[in-house]
Amino acid sequence: MRCTHAGYKKSHSCEWLFVGPLGLEPRLFWTKTRRVASYTMGQLDMTRFYQSDRKTNNFFIFLQACRIFLQGKRISFVQYPEWISLRVFVPDLFTGSFFPLAFLSDIAGKAFMVYLAKTPWWIKPLYRNLIWSVPTCERVIYLTFDDGPVPEVTPQILDMLDQYRAKATFFCIGDNVQKHPAIFEAVRQKGHGFGNHTFSHLNGWKTSDVAYFRDVLQCADVFGSRFFRPPYGRIRRSQAAVLKKHFYIVMWDVLSGDFDQRITPEKCLQNVIGNATEGSVVVFHDSIKAKANVLYALPEVLEHFTQKGYVFKALEAHQLRPLY
Repeated sequence: MRCTHAGYKKSHSCEWLFVGPLGLEPRLFWTKTRRVASYTMGQLDMTRFYQSDRKTNNFFIFLQACRIFLQGKRISFVQYPEWISLRVFVPDLFTGSFFPLAFLSDIAGKAFMVYLAKTPWWIKPLYRNLIWSVPTCERVIYLTFDDGPVPEVTPQILDMLDQYRAKATFFCIGDNVQKHPAIFEAVRQKGHGFGNHTFSHLNGWKTSDVAYFRDVLQCADVFGSRFFRPPYGRIRRSQAAVLKKHFYIVMWDVLSGDFDQRITPEKCLQNVIGNATEGSVVVFHDSIKAKANVLYALPEVLEHFTQKGYVFKALEAHQLRPLY
């Protein structure tokens, strides 16, 4: 892939070589351009690339028509005349990063996230110790809700599920359960499943193993569950190696994107309707940030799939692989 700056008389080009998903270090080739960059296995961190115009002694950074191909989908970034820090996370078999589904970029000082609504098929074999979907030929979808319970959203979600006799699994933050025990009890009494989502919603990539395990155990002291989902989907390999002995680590097959306040509720709905199928594990959030999107999309999802003969069930341990 080549990127060319159209504003220069002489053509300056760069070429990216992504060597993955085998955890090999991605390489970057940049001609006639100064660079300051750092590389790590499984992650390419391009930081403060710039080009000097000798006549004006100004510095420019550009990225024009940068295309990333994943699962046949093309994501394009256009030219920006300011410094760019772009981080691309790829699957890594040898180091400690999970969740290669999101690209984080810091463009002109503003953070953006590009994520995939459907987990690529090739991710699942790479991480067999994680639960991505439930193998079944029946028309069953497994709805999950992260980050609750909160009084502003969770009770409304429970009412919507009741209308369709649907069951779901709630991955709860321990601190929220302590603050709102009555809502958590309502989740339990209505026959929904629930799972550990840490006590403080920690990012596993940014937390030491000891601190992460302590937070998971603190949540387990509040309520017991055999299911665990890492917040943000980010968990180190060393953390997963320990937790998989005690929990089913549940990821997802379909990501609604309800947490993304840049997208419309209609787009959130389409993310689910266009990608969910038999055995899909779908992620919504019962959080204040996701409120507008989830409260619009959820009843539409329930109606759409009910009309197609689907049922909604909570995750059950006997459906999944044995702990090991």
